[in-house]
Amino acid sequence: MKLEDLESSGLIDRINTNIDKVNRAFGRVGKDLMTAKAILRNDEEWAFTISYHAMLRAGRAFMLSLGYRPKGKDQHKTAGGLRDPPALRKNC
Repeated sequence: MKLEDLESSGLIDRINTNIDKVNRAFGRVGKDLMTAKAILRNDEEWAFTISYHAMLRAGRAFMLSLGYRPKGKDQHKTAGGLRDPPALRKNC
């Protein structure tokens, strides 16, 4: 879905952002993945849960890097709904 479509549907908001916020968001993704890797041998199920959460954070961080944030319910679908590479390249 295009950013414009998500915005007109009320699924995302345009926000002010900066590189520090984006770096912190992606840094948290890395921390989650390191944690998942560290516990994988002891608790595979929880490691996968943490990895899934990292994926959700990565989608939100990517949207943040474009100047948007998902809103409302089903944010996991919104953050994963960006499927128009030309539109993304235009907004980068």
